[in-house]
Amino acid sequence: MTNTQNVSQDRAAFTAALLLLAGAAILCLQFAWQSDVRHLLVRIADDASYFMTTARNMAAGRGMTFDGIHSSNGFQPLWLLLLVALFTFHGPPETMIRLVVLLQAALLVVAFLLLYRAHARMFSARTALVSAILFIFLVAIPSVNGMESALLVLLAIALFGYGLHISPAPLSRYRALCFGMLLGLVVLARLDMVFIVLALLGCSLHYLVDRSTRATATAAIVFAGLGCCAVLAPYLSFNYTQFGSMMPISGALKSVFPSLALSPGTLGAVGRIHYACVALAVGWLTWRSIRAGSPLPLPGNDYYTLSTTVLAWAVILHFLNTILFMRWGVFSWYFVPYRLFAVMLAARGVESIVKSSIVARTPAIYWEAVTLLLAGGVWRQYTADQYPLNGSWHAAVYNAALWAREHTAATDVFAMTDSGDFAFFSCRQVINLDGLANNMQYQRAIADQRINQYLRSNHVRYLVQHAVHHHDDVVQGSYDSLALNFPSQKFGVPSDDVLVRRQNEAYRSPPYFDGAERVVLLIWSL
Repeated sequence: MTNTQNVSQDRAAFTAALLLLAGAAILCLQFAWQSDVRHLLVRIADDASYFMTTARNMAAGRGMTFDGIHSSNGFQPLWLLLLVALFTFHGPPETMIRLVVLLQAALLVVAFLLLYRAHARMFSARTALVSAILFIFLVAIPSVNGMESALLVLLAIALFGYGLHISPAPLSRYRALCFGMLLGLVVLARLDMVFIVLALLGCSLHYLVDRSTRATATAAIVFAGLGCCAVLAPYLSFNYTQFGSMMPISGALKSVFPSLALSPGTLGAVGRIHYACVALAVGWLTWRSIRAGSPLPLPGNDYYTLSTTVLAWAVILHFLNTILFMRWGVFSWYFVPYRLFAVMLAARGVESIVKSSIVARTPAIYWEAVTLLLAGGVWRQYTADQYPLNGSWHAAVYNAALWAREHTAATDVFAMTDSGDFAFFSCRQVINLDGLANNMQYQRAIADQRINQYLRSNHVRYLVQHAVHHHDDVVQGSYDSLALNFPSQKFGVPSDDVLVRRQNEAYRSPPYFDGAERVVLLIWSL
């Protein structure tokens, strides 16, 4: 293929990438503004409403609190701060969740453009187009979830792009400081991205061992570290002074480090596609080790090899931390960086195919492959979105929240596990009984068998349970009373029983399925 033909093909790829981005943006806009907000809740995580409810409280001047009663730091800080700015616009919850989806879409549009630009610069526009398609279906769509994922993806790609921009020239102290500050923002977007810091530091040791690069590498590491610490220190200091620990409550409840968890629930939550990403990371590091003739996979001399090696190590470290030390509450959005790693790793292989003699002789092969890839992604997404709305627990919670908003006083206090959507849409004070958006005082109340006293002292009037499992009598409404207890994830003990009665039911949803089990959502008056 001549240079003129290459330029023509790359221009066509650039046009196709813009059309792809425009189509994805239009679909996201349609998704955000569809008439029934319950369709959003199937894709938007219940945990996202913890962020949105807390942001609403902070924007209203109530402090960093989910329930409006207790302070809590169980949140990823940078996404929360971004939402606080959004919630200075005081709209109804249905409008605000749509705006959150549009905010995530805007962040992902910028991330798309940055990744396309970086891969077009490193490889070619045709390779960047394939990366863009993979990015849309593997990374962007799963990141429209109400959580911190979109912000994390944008910052991770910005970090990658900034590193590409300042290489291969020697890293000046100023550039190292800026790189470290951007790295700190990545960690603030999602705190377990500290494994990128550890992976980057580990790969940098290669340049410290080499005498020819030792001096410049040492200065770069020191100034990057200073920049990273400057970004992280205020948040960590705030946690320590206000809550007694630099780790947020959610991390303290989910991790058993240094003990081992090896929870079956965690192993199942990782998902096949993320196990495949881990296998890719292991395969890439093994290949690098073989190529380098070294027992350790060296980061290489080009930026692509260095960045993918760092990401591979970060994926493996995060995976080991998850399966070894996380005992519960692990969800798919934890692993979005794995998907981004897979997209970035695939780029060099795609470039090899694009530059192969077969594609050079018959450019139509490339466009046929692109068309098939795009069609496969669209079909997979279409089939995945065919869900029964009436069978969703998200819809049941939303309906119950509307009932609470319309039939209870604004000052009434509720208590509930999995309480994000209910609190956000009911616009009521809802104490989180999982503990993730609560504090250690609640964990001690459970351990001391004082949960009834805790509920009374916080003036809880209604207890909400979105599903009572293994109780057909509750589903049928033929029970007389039911004893509920709530586990302390910190101390590993159940609470004392909270007794609720059939005659005190204030709200009962129609039956729906939670997994394979038929359940109902109930609200009892206490």
